[in-house]
This record gives sequence, C-alpha cells and structure tokens, in this order.
Amino acid sequence: MLSDISIGRHLPAVGVGIVIGAGTALIVDRWLVFSEIRRLRAAVEYLRQEWLQMKLKLDSSSTRRRSNSYSAYSRSSTAGSEYHSVNPSSGDEEEEFEEALEWYTTPPDSLLYKDAQEDFEKIEDETLKNVFTEVEVLYKGNDEEKIKALEILNEHYPQYSKNVEFLWRLARQCMLVSDIEGAKGNTEKRKELLHAGKDYAYTGLTIDDESSDAHKWYALCLGSVGEYEPTQQKIKNGFIFKDHIEKAIRLKPNEAALRHFLGRWCYEVAQLSWLERKAAAALYATPPTATVDQALDYFLQAEELEPGFWKTNSLYLAKCYIQKASYVYARMWLEKCLLMPSESPEERQAHTEAEELMEKYRDYY
Repeated sequence: MLSDISIGRHLPAVGVGIVIGAGTALIVDRWLVFSEIRRLRAAVEYLRQEWLQMKLKLDSSSTRRRSNSYSAYSRSSTAGSEYHSVNPSSGDEEEEFEEALEWYTTPPDSLLYKDAQEDFEKIEDETLKNVFTEVEVLYKGNDEEKIKALEILNEHYPQYSKNVEFLWRLARQCMLVSDIEGAKGNTEKRKELLHAGKDYAYTGLTIDDESSDAHKWYALCLGSVGEYEPTQQKIKNGFIFKDHIEKAIRLKPNEAALRHFLGRWCYEVAQLSWLERKAAAALYATPPTATVDQALDYFLQAEELEPGFWKTNSLYLAKCYIQKASYVYARMWLEKCLLMPSESPEERQAHTEAEELMEKYRDYY
C-alpha cells in the first residue's frame, strides 16, 4: 500500500531516463524505486511490531472490567476526548485500514432504501410524473425490477438530461444495479455503472447545487467507486463524501438516514488504530479524524428524527456506549435492537452481533 505511493513519486524520474535513452540512468532510477519500497516496508514492519507490543499491554489491562460512570443519557461530547478501539488486531493492519476506508464511504444496501416517501403531485410533466411513480415502485423490488427501473430511466434520459430530480434517480439506480452486477462477478460492468452514477449526480449538482438528493447520491456513488481507487484517492474521497453528506443534511435536515451515514463515517474513522493512522498520514497529509462522541451524536440525532427507523442504528448506539464504558445504556440499545425486525441481510447480521454483545456485556456495570 505504501509502496504504491513510492512508485508514483519516482515515475517521473523513470520516465526521464526512458526519454533520454540512458540505460544507466534507468537502472539507477529503478534501484531508487525498489530501495524506497524496501525502506518503507521495513518502516511499516517496525511500526507494526511496536503497535503489537503496545496492544498486548492494553489487552492485559483491559481484562479488568471498568465500572460504569452512570453518565447522563445525552448527546453532549467530552471536550477534546477521543475513544479508540483496543480490540485485538487481525495482524494485518494494512488490510484492516483498507476495510475501514471501504465502509466509511460505502453504506450498507438496506439503508439505500430508507429514502423519504416521494410526493409527485406537484410535477406538471405527466410523462415525468409517470416515470417517477413507476420507478419508485420498481427500485425497491427484486433484481429484475431494479434493472427494469434503470432501463426506463435510460430510455427517458435524452428528454430529461437537464432535470436534477431525474438525474439523481438515475444515479441511484446505477448504484443499485451495480450491486447486482457485482454479485454476478461482472466487476467491469459494476465499475462502469458506479462511474456513470457518480457523473449523473455530479451533473445534477451543476444544475442545482441545492438538491439534497443529488449531494447524497453523488457521495454514495463516489464512495463506492473508491473500491477501485488507490488508497490515497480513497482517503481524499472520504473528505469529499463527508462534505456532500453534510451538505445534504443542511438541505434536508429531517432525513434520519443522512445522520446515520455521517455517524457511521465518524465511527469507522474513530476506530482506526494508531498504526493505521500512521499509514494514513504517510499516504495523505491530513488523514480523516473523528471521535466516538461525534458518531454517537449523529446516531442519536437520527433516532430523534425517526425513532426505531433502522435496527443497525440501535446497534451502533450500543457500540458507542460500550466504548464509553456506559454499559447500562449499551444494553438498553441492544435490547431495542433485538426487538426490532430483521428485514435485510445487514439487519440479520446486526441482530447476530447484538446478541453476541449482549451476552458479552450482560454483567458489566
């Protein structure tokens, strides 16, 4: 991961050697590249060993249960405090860093269907109203229906290519169908659809920068495109993702799903270990930062806007309170999570995780 940046930094020099035609210069440039790679690998290994030693000390001390401070149930943050995970590492911190980057720019599928109910009565164009009404039903259906929705939108694209409401729906459908193609193993088609969705949403923003949905779907398509981007670009996209979700919230402050998106971004970033932050700093001058308190605040805001709107929101509220050692509140949200229905694979996974956490922290106070 770090070596990719080193190669990129030296490519101009390699190019000069090729243009000049000096074989010796080319060999020297290549030697510099590989020397830099070896040096960075050694540095990463040294940092990894240091981190593992520190983790062992943390693990040995964390076996003692901490007592609950019975802090008030509120969304107030502790000034200047950050809570970081001290969970056992898999041993491959670079891989974990990639996984963290993937989530904080890629939402779970089930949350993509939490859009507010649409009202098309004010649309004067009868054709457009009929298209939106049909697509609104199809996009929540099975794979064939999602694909049909995309076909309908593509068919009407020439007529409505300057309509921001049409463009963000087209972006949304590109993203949903990209998941279908990805499940089939059609990686290139998935990538093509994600880039198309990102471009449609961006075009919509050039037409109307005050469209919350265009900001939302641009952010989500951009985040998913990150699966095919180098790590440095993923980190850069993370900042852009957050910026557009924040703009979407400003324009549509009552949409609970948007608060959850931002909460998950903060939560995943807050989980980055010390070594992962070092790796991020080596890849990008200003790596993303966030705290568990910030994540908790957004999850609570989502819950206030639409109580019980999503099982996984309750789970993440519990996870935040666990990290803050507020086990009474953690169990309260775990209980809420377990009582809610599981309507999607993500929600079934959330249910399983909530059961495991409840068993683990049942006797913590």
